[in-house]
Amino acid sequence: MAKQCYDFDYSTLSTSITRSELPADLSINFENSSVETLESCEEEHDSMDAPLLSVPRDRHYFVFFTFFLLGICSLLPWNFFITANDYWMYKFRNVSSNTSYDPNHKNFLQTAFTSYLAIANNVPFIVILFLNPFFCYKIPEKIRNGGSLVGTSLVFCAITTFIKIPTDAWQTTFFAVTMFLVCLISVTSGVFQGGVAALAAIFPAKYMYAVMTGQAVAGIISSLSEILSLLNDGRPTDSALGYFMCAILIIVCAKACYFIMHKTAFFRYHIIKVESFSEKPGIPKLATVNIKLIISVFKKVWIECVTSMLVYWVTLSVFPAVCVLVLSKNYKSGDPWDQIYFLPVCCFLLFNISDFVGRTICKWISVSSRWLLLSLSIIRIVYIPLFMMCNTRPRSILPVVFGDVEYILLIVTLGITNGSVCTLAMIAGPKRVASNSKEIAGFILVAFLGAGLTLGSVFSYVIIELFFLKV
Repeated sequence: MAKQCYDFDYSTLSTSITRSELPADLSINFENSSVETLESCEEEHDSMDAPLLSVPRDRHYFVFFTFFLLGICSLLPWNFFITANDYWMYKFRNVSSNTSYDPNHKNFLQTAFTSYLAIANNVPFIVILFLNPFFCYKIPEKIRNGGSLVGTSLVFCAITTFIKIPTDAWQTTFFAVTMFLVCLISVTSGVFQGGVAALAAIFPAKYMYAVMTGQAVAGIISSLSEILSLLNDGRPTDSALGYFMCAILIIVCAKACYFIMHKTAFFRYHIIKVESFSEKPGIPKLATVNIKLIISVFKKVWIECVTSMLVYWVTLSVFPAVCVLVLSKNYKSGDPWDQIYFLPVCCFLLFNISDFVGRTICKWISVSSRWLLLSLSIIRIVYIPLFMMCNTRPRSILPVVFGDVEYILLIVTLGITNGSVCTLAMIAGPKRVASNSKEIAGFILVAFLGAGLTLGSVFSYVIIELFFLKV
């Protein structure tokens, strides 16, 4: 059986490969295979990772770039939503006022919007991520990921249409509609992000690195787009229109690259490589994933799962919900830097650049101790009270201890540790399992990452409710 796989001519494979399209002699039913049999085959993992065929080149690094672009798109909607702070504050302003908002006297919708946004985005997101390992293989990979990109772009277009629609007379309804649309885009993003991470897991480690780096770049793009839109000094709605159109254009480009990627020999080779590993007697195919297999894989990557979950739990607890409430100590000076650009630059842009740096340095550093990464993720809990002691408005019951410089340092270290610790865990996880379990490991890791996002967003709401709305 294995010999037949070595002789298979991958160059004639359909460009939209699915497991059902493989030769009939590769379609073996392993539904009754045991988890124990899989574990016994892990010793042969390294030998099976040897090239089945002459490994084709990733010409012009196109597949690498596509995974990088897909990583951008996996977090692009969330980053664009949270960074467009001026637009949301304008939409939910006190309509009797001529200004967007008074940062010292925000109304309920303005103060609570970011926390509600995080909950609406992350709760459906985590549900989808945990369902992915059980149901994802019933849908062909190309339809699953490509369809998610299409759905994301359509919902993003719907949100963009509201920019030029007057909503002052029905702000509460608009708030609810926005949250509903965010829930929809969260579902498509959940399917897409889980699918992309699982797909990257079957390629060499640098392709998972490309996805993780792309996620950080999504934040940088959204931050720069927001700052450039503010430079026009126009109405928040005019700036937001160009801002959101930029996001739609990036998603469209990603869709084109994704479908072209399937035509490359490099991509097809790695798909066949995983399928051929499932040929070994007693190894279950991915299409027959069951709870025992998932638990077995989880036992091998649980430390990396908990690490990624804790990292995002802490980060989402304070960023952006608490961080966007911080004002410059010189806000009343009237200087444009302190009143307009301090938050977009020192909060969003600086965090995302730091996150990118944290993920980038993982290309040159290696942490062999899983427990060290877990310990670092636990230590980061200290960020929660530290950010609450910055110059937040409305004021927390905690004293103001830190000024602008300290706030910037906290943002930088929050971003670097977020990017580096999570990336190291996401890269290390798939290396601990057999070849045909890498996709499952990728799904599980992303599911726990999503759990951290959800827990952090809920916890951020608790913080806002207890310490900021009640003061």
